[in-house]
Amino acid sequence: MLVYGLNNETCSSFYFFKNLEIKKEINKLDISCFEIPKEYRNIFKTECKVTENKQSYTIKNIEPFYDGYKIECKQNIDDWLSFFHKSLNFPYKNIETMIKGIIPSGWSYIINGEIKKHRTITADHKSSWEVLEEIVKKFDVEYRLDNEERKIFISEKIGEDKGAFFSDDFNIVDKDISVESFEFATRIIPEGMNGLKINQINDGKDYLENKSYSGKTIIYYWKDERYTNIQNLKNEAARKLEVLSRPRITIKLKVKDLSEAIGIYQQEYNIGDYVYLIDKDRKTKERFRILAQTTYPNRPFNNEITLANKALDLSDDVDETVKLTKKMWEETRVRFETTENAIKSSVATAKKYSDDSFKTYKTEREQTDSRIYESITESTTYVDPKTGQTKPI
Repeated sequence: MLVYGLNNETCSSFYFFKNLEIKKEINKLDISCFEIPKEYRNIFKTECKVTENKQSYTIKNIEPFYDGYKIECKQNIDDWLSFFHKSLNFPYKNIETMIKGIIPSGWSYIINGEIKKHRTITADHKSSWEVLEEIVKKFDVEYRLDNEERKIFISEKIGEDKGAFFSDDFNIVDKDISVESFEFATRIIPEGMNGLKINQINDGKDYLENKSYSGKTIIYYWKDERYTNIQNLKNEAARKLEVLSRPRITIKLKVKDLSEAIGIYQQEYNIGDYVYLIDKDRKTKERFRILAQTTYPNRPFNNEITLANKALDLSDDVDETVKLTKKMWEETRVRFETTENAIKSSVATAKKYSDDSFKTYKTEREQTDSRIYESITESTTYVDPKTGQTKPI
């Protein structure tokens, strides 16, 4: 382990740490924790940088722990936090355009797969990291950082299927399985802007159905006025139904990493990967995704992973989008009022305009304000559910 000074001015090797653990979770920064003897406390300070396992971390917490101290670090993103944007606007752009506009100097990006979505993001007085978090949420994508190589990897879903498996008789030490179906439906009725339905491209039916798990008919009505394209509405409805039509299974495993420990079986897996669980209690072999992972480099028999068969939640961000639009307009309105007040002051001082001319100006100003407000919402079209014709909104 390398330990740096507060300003990266010094670097020293440190070997007296123990119980190192590295926690990874989808769309969260990696966390590293370790313990040190109390006589080395003077070496470590919060906001100092440490490097371990080819990654750089920032010390965030130091607290007494038995006869020493426990140190908690978070993956270093100083480059992203120091890149500040006073005013930033991406009107209906793709994700690559946005990443190019915020990525710090010296960093590169890799976008896996084709992300066809376009979104609108406005960010004032925010760091590149804050803008990145908003981009990730708006585009519903996932990312991983490699701050040693100074790269960011973006994909609709990170990870792959390397064929890794876990079974009670082989590499599982302990398991905790929970199954719930509180959010469960077999039929979804989607509706977009202005009553847009999917019946015109869905054999006359305004719903989609998935009864692969249960023959019950449980209906879920979903309305989202952001959707003006009938095919996009259907595609998103199908994605939601795929999640809703199955119970959620969450599994926490304590596993033995035999490949690292004794080289008995070469098995690779990482956060986001798909793996197989052979469960003798339920007599099943199922495919799950790794949502979280804790590894102990010096104690590979204690590694932990959290598996799930679907996303953590299915919440929509419609309300948040409405709030954001209102906030954007409120900020714009304040700017207009500030400008208008300055103009009023100038008129009163210089007596440059008559009362009639100022009223004319104010009318024109209000008309301009209205046009700008309308432009905040994207100009697009929708399919008339009655005629099937494309019309402007």
